[in-house]
Amino acid sequence: MSAADAILRLDDLSLGYPAHGPSPAVEAVRGVTLRVDAGQVVGMLGESGSGTSSIARLIAQPGLAPGRGQGAPVIEGGSIALFGTELRRASARRLDRLRAEVGYLAQDAAATLDPHRTTLELVAAPLHARLRRGQDLPPELRQRVLDVLVAVELPPELLRAFPHELSRGQRQRVAIARAIVTAPRLLIADDLTAGLDPAVRPGIVRTLAELRRLEGFSALVISHDLDVLEPLVDRLDVLHRGALVGSGTVAQVLGDPWHPYVQRLAQLRAER
Repeated sequence: MSAADAILRLDDLSLGYPAHGPSPAVEAVRGVTLRVDAGQVVGMLGESGSGTSSIARLIAQPGLAPGRGQGAPVIEGGSIALFGTELRRASARRLDRLRAEVGYLAQDAAATLDPHRTTLELVAAPLHARLRRGQDLPPELRQRVLDVLVAVELPPELLRAFPHELSRGQRQRVAIARAIVTAPRLLIADDLTAGLDPAVRPGIVRTLAELRRLEGFSALVISHDLDVLEPLVDRLDVLHRGALVGSGTVAQVLGDPWHPYVQRLAQLRAER
C-alpha cells in the first residue's frame, strides 16, 4: 500500500512538551515511524514514559491541535497524518472533522465515567453530541446504542445502572462501547486493561477482538502488557524511552530482538 492508503502514518515523528512554569521541557518521542492500514490492528507496547500515551493523545483528543494548548504535545520533527491529512498543517475545524472518525478509549477511561449518567446515557452521549441541542436520538441510533451494548456483553439489567453500581470490568465495557458507538474508522485504545483484575483482562481482550471482527475498524492498541496485545494485533511496535526499538509481527519482534528491552521481553516469554 502507498503512504496515501494509510489510516494513520507517523514518519520520523518527534514529540515534546515545552517548559511550563517550573516544569522543564520534556522530550516524549523521537524519530518514530509506524503506520496503521485499513482493517489493521497495530499494537504499541511500552512502559510508562515510553511516549505511547503522548502519541495517542495527539491523534485522538478532540479539540486539541498539536502544540496548541497547555499540556499539549508539540511536533518537533517529522510528521503525523490521519486519513491522509497531516495534523500539523490542518486547521482546528479540519482536525475536529478528522477526529470525528476516531474512537478514543483514553487511559483509565473506566474510572472517569460521568457518575451522574446511566450506562445507556453514557454510551449514547457521543451520538447526542452530533445532534442539534434538545433533539432526540432517531430510532436507528437508539438501536445502534443497544446493539453496541449487546456486543460488549453488558446485560439489559445494567442499562439503567450508574457507574458506581458496576464492577471495574463492566465500567471498562461501557467505556469501550462509548468509544465505538459512532462506528469510527480508527479506534485508539490507550492501556486497554489498566487497573483491571488479571482474571478480567482476557474477557476484555476477547470483547475487543470480537468488536473488531463485527465492526471492521482499524485500531491502535496501547499496552505495557504483551499478553493483552498478542491476541489482538497484526503488527507490534515496541517503544522504549520515546524510541522505536522493535517492529513487525509478534513472532518477528521477539524472535530477533536487537534492543535490551525487547530481549528482556523475549526472555520473559521464553521462561513462561
